[in-house]
Amino acid sequence: MAMSINASIMASQPAAMIPQAQVTDANRIAENSPKSATDNRIAEQNSEALNSIPSRRIPSTSSVSQENTSSSTDPAQQTQEERSAQQQIDSVISQLKARDREVRAHEQAHLSAAGSYATSGASYSYQTGPDGKRYAIGGEVGIDTSPIANDPEATLQKAMIVQQAALAPAQPSTQDLRVASAASQMMNEARAEILEQQQVEMDSTSSLEESETQENSGSTVAANQIDNQVESPANQIEPLQSDLIKQNPGLQQLAMERSQFETRLTLSNVFA
Repeated sequence: MAMSINASIMASQPAAMIPQAQVTDANRIAENSPKSATDNRIAEQNSEALNSIPSRRIPSTSSVSQENTSSSTDPAQQTQEERSAQQQIDSVISQLKARDREVRAHEQAHLSAAGSYATSGASYSYQTGPDGKRYAIGGEVGIDTSPIANDPEATLQKAMIVQQAALAPAQPSTQDLRVASAASQMMNEARAEILEQQQVEMDSTSSLEESETQENSGSTVAANQIDNQVESPANQIEPLQSDLIKQNPGLQQLAMERSQFETRLTLSNVFA
């Protein structure tokens, strides 16, 4: 029975990104937080300098008022904001590190269980964190799921290994479950082919035994016929001799003399 499974299937851990908005905010905070106090002081100095020059005086608008207000923010409040921003950065990095460990362990479980049927090493998709480092957030491993030609038993063993490899991680992904399902189908087809081969072998053995039985029976019949042919003439000798003796007086005399001679010979052997 032909197998109908693709030659290679990817067992994968789909990319689960840390929310991009969260990472973007953390990156922005990481870029701006170290120099925020300095920027505010420079902005305040520039505003005073521009206001001192009549030809370059900045109109007193709400936006300027807000900027001036923010520049005079209490240092204690700025420190609290910086701490909150750093906590957000640390949280994102922590999530990325945890995801990186999970993905790498997931793919390594596939590789270890697949053994020689792994068609490639683990490949990963990455996300850059606010610290500038790249973290694995998804991955995949190629697994050979093609049947072994003309060997359903070997195919069955291979399918079992492929299924174990697909389900090796602690939390198989949807794609992993698809690979396991394909391996299960391959196992069923291999078992059916094995049963078919066993049935053919049983039929062949039965036919051979029947042929041998017929040959032995024929040999016995032929031997019996030969025995009958050999014994028949011997059984007919005595009746023929008796008829000839009755028809010929001379033969009757010879028969009587032979009988007497045999009697004397027997007696002489007895009294000897």
